[in-house]
Amino acid sequence: MSNAPLVKLVNVSKSFGRVYALEGINLELFPGEIVSLVGDNGAGKSTLTKIISGTEKPDPGSEIYFKGELVKGWNSSKARGLGIETVHQNRALSEQQSIYANVFLGREKTNFFGFVKRKDEIEATEK
Repeated sequence: MSNAPLVKLVNVSKSFGRVYALEGINLELFPGEIVSLVGDNGAGKSTLTKIISGTEKPDPGSEIYFKGELVKGWNSSKARGLGIETVHQNRALSEQQSIYANVFLGREKTNFFGFVKRKDEIEATEK
C-alpha cells in the first residue's frame, strides 16, 4: 500500500436543516485498502458514502482531497471520472438488469441518435 491517501476527507460535515448527519469527519482511504463502515441506523454511513461518491454535497468548510489535491466542486461526475463508484449491498436500481447494466445505467455509450453502441458496450463489459 502507498503511504499517501488516495482520498482524504477533512472536517466533512453534512446537515439537513438543524439535523447533523455528519459532523467533523476526517478519513483517509489508501490504494488497495478495504474499508467497512459499521454503525447503527441513522449513524451517517449512507450519507458519508454519498458524499464520497459525489451524489451528496458536504456542508461548506468540508474538504475532499484526491491524491493530495484539494478538489473544488466535488460531484458524482468528478468522482466517477476518478474511478469512485458505489456498490450497494443489494440491487438498488433495476432487478431485471445485469450488474454491469446497473453500474452503467444512464451512462451507456450512445451514438448521435441515442442508440447504445453494441461494440462499445461489449468492450466496456470486458474491461
